[in-house]
Formats: sequence, structure tokens, C-alpha cells
Amino acid sequence: MRYIFNEKVDLECLSHDLKQMEEDNQIKTICIYTTYNNPVNPEYFFEVFSKCEKQIFGAFFPGIIYKSSVFMTGYLLVGFDSHYNINSHVIQELSDKNINELEKDIKNLNFNQAEVKTVLITLDAFSKGIKNFINAFFNIYSLNYNYVGGGAGAVDFISRPCVFDNNGIYKDSALIVTINLASVVGTNHGFNPIDGPFLVTKSSENIIEEIEYEPAFDFYKKIIAKHHPHPIEGNDFFEIFKNYPLGIPKLQSEAIIREAAKIINKTAIECFSSFPEHTSIFVMNGNNESFIKGSMLASLEADNEEVDSFAFVLDCFSRANILGDEYSKMLNLIRLRDEMIFGALNIGEIASKQKNYLEYLNKACVITRFIL
Repeated sequence: MRYIFNEKVDLECLSHDLKQMEEDNQIKTICIYTTYNNPVNPEYFFEVFSKCEKQIFGAFFPGIIYKSSVFMTGYLLVGFDSHYNINSHVIQELSDKNINELEKDIKNLNFNQAEVKTVLITLDAFSKGIKNFINAFFNIYSLNYNYVGGGAGAVDFISRPCVFDNNGIYKDSALIVTINLASVVGTNHGFNPIDGPFLVTKSSENIIEEIEYEPAFDFYKKIIAKHHPHPIEGNDFFEIFKNYPLGIPKLQSEAIIREAAKIINKTAIECFSSFPEHTSIFVMNGNNESFIKGSMLASLEADNEEVDSFAFVLDCFSRANILGDEYSKMLNLIRLRDEMIFGALNIGEIASKQKNYLEYLNKACVITRFIL
């Protein structure tokens, strides 16, 4: 493998670095992770990508993880050699398709199921079709593979072109990358329940309308006020609520986190993922210590003495925001055997592990190591 990272972006540097990857005869496939925070139009980026003669795939994320730091600007090129038999596929228009149509698209990918061991899924985080896509993928391929991935895009809640391959840059789409190597996956978020359980008494898709028969936002705010040390006033509730997500309890595993995206008509809570009616929920809370501990547990869960020399980290952008300057400390603590660390900050994470159901997560740290 080969890595090229540049925090400062201009098209000349990008062209030069990509050319270096192309001229390396050992490199077969190039992964490109970048952000929307660069002072370069994404369409101009793709003009450079489209000239690459080797297979490329990638996405625009809120941030890039490289070595012991997270970066909000720049690009990371990762060149994979022939050990990694990698193929990429794109399914477009997720929001316009029902689950049967998505299942048909997924069947048409024609995976070599005897060869594929791990599937990396990157999708438009603000597509309305995420739930159906995840369910359709599981319906077709079940737990034949390990799945990892997450949501790409900018943190402004607007769907825009954010995943790409040699043929284009796409919005409302999923990029599916198949890899011939088995992997070990660990996940953890570091949040703990502080109140509940409560019952979601009315919801529609990803919008919670009522909790315990009260307007959802009023009830949520009331519970948080019991635990937050300062009055909740004005429009600062998102700064407060990011520390108090909702948790859906799971048997024999940690709760699935659901994060508020916005408030609708001052009564309903729109989340980043679906919330079925009659779901039991807890109000959760965490701090820097619990987040770092959670990431370390995810890293240990993904440990195997036969792994390659890198940790592929997909972490929630809001966990990184909360950790702030301590995020680099966390990255250093999850490193095993002086390995390379790279990855991205996501808006929602995807993972399956230990033959468990494929999940769309919020506020989670997902760590993957591949077995050569």
C-alpha cells in the first residue's frame, strides 16, 4: 500500500500526486478521500480524477483521518496493490426507488460471492433512501460478508454529489466497494443511558412526533433539562443535544444511537435514521473519557494478530467535534503495533460484525483491519 496526503489543496498538486500513484506499477486501485471544505469546486476535482487510467473510488467527507490527526481540508490517496482485489459499483437515485427496485439493482451487481469477503458501503448521508437500501442489501446478501461504511457529504444537511468513481460523481447514491480479503470489525460509541426507557408513541420514518404521548421535542428537552447543568435557552439546543442522543436498546450489545438532525415546527424531532413507532428509547450521555474508552474497545474488538499493518477508521464527525483537541489522543490510543491509521469522519456509520444484523449507526467509531 502507498499513502499520499496533502492538507493544502490545489489542482496542480492533486494532479501531480495522482500521477505518482498511476506511475507506480504495484498500485492497482486508488482510494481518494477528500472534503467539501477545500477551496476547490468538487467538479474541478473530478476533472482530475476522471483522467486517471487506474480504477479509482472515493467520497467527500466532513473530515479525513490520517496517522494521528483529523483534517477538515485536504485529500488522501491510498494505493492498493494486487493483494486487494477491489471492485467498485454505484447505485443511483436511492430516494426514488422502493425496496424491490433496490433489491433488483443490488442483484445486478453480480458479486463473485466466493471471492468477496468484505464490502465497503459509502452513501449520500442525506439521501431519503438509506433505510430501504440497507434493508435491501441485507435481504440479498444477508451476512455473507463483513460490512463497513458510512455517510458522505457536508454537514449542512443538503444532499449533493459526494461519492465518485472513474465514471462520475453522484448524489443520492451508494458506492459499493467489494474486497477479496476477510476483515475484523469493531464498533463502539461510548455513550451510556442516563434516563428512560421511554416509548416512542408516534413517528414517521425518521421523524419522532411523540414520546410518551407528548410532543417529542418538549419531552426530550424536559428530560435533558434534568441532567444538563445549565438552563436550555435560545437556539443553542443542538450544541447541548449532541451530547444527549437517543439510544435504542439491543440484546447482548450496546444501544444503537440515533441523533437529532433538526426540529420540525418546534414539536417533532428529525433524526439521521428511521425510528419505528413503539420503540423503547433511552436518553444517553457521554464525555471525552467515555468516547476514548469506547474507541479503544472498538480497536481491541477489531484486533487479530494476522491483520495487515493499518487500521481503517470510520468515525462520527460529531464525536470528533465533542472530543476536540483530544481526538488526536484517541487516535494514538487505538493504534496497535505502530500501525498506520487512515479513514474519514462520517455522517452515520455502517457495520456488521460477528454475524450480527447489518446496522446503520450514529455517533459510532467503526474500526476495520484486513487479514492478508
